[in-house]
Order: sequence, then C-alpha cells, then structure tokens
Amino acid sequence: AGESRELGICVIAAFCRQTGAGELAAHCLTDQAGFNWSASPVITLEMDYLSNSVSDLRLCRASYQQDCALGIYLGIVEYFALPQQ
Repeated sequence: AGESRELGICVIAAFCRQTGAGELAAHCLTDQAGFNWSASPVITLEMDYLSNSVSDLRLCRASYQQDCALGIYLGIVEYFALPQQ
C-alpha cells in the first residue's frame, strides 16, 4: 500500500501541474479486487467526470488528452526517481 500511495501522490501532482486540474487527495483503498494481490504499485486516477458537461468537452479535446497522458507519464518518472526503500 505504501508504494502505491507514493506512486499515486507523484502521478496526481504531475497530472495537476500538466493539466491545471485542482489537486485532491490520494486515498488508499483495500477493497478493490486485483489491486490487493498486485506485487507492483497500482493506482486508479479519476481525471474528470463525463457527467459534467464542461468536463466532458474538455476530456474530448485531443490537446487535453495529450496533457493528461503527459502528466501521468511525468508522475511515473518522478516516482521512479524517488529513493527506493
């Protein structure tokens, strides 16, 4: 859970910097099937909500999708740059 939390924190921070999204908290859950048995860090990132019409339009823009992907990538790179325990 600790490694997944650290990965989540790195990805959220980089994603928000890249996209301009407001940063919320990282939450550790123990009830997601499959995540509990993973030997590698695992995260779920909620990038926005399709139920919100403004968010829906933003998520459909290719430029925003590229920013999302770049933010996730940069967060993963930051995670692997951390001193490993």
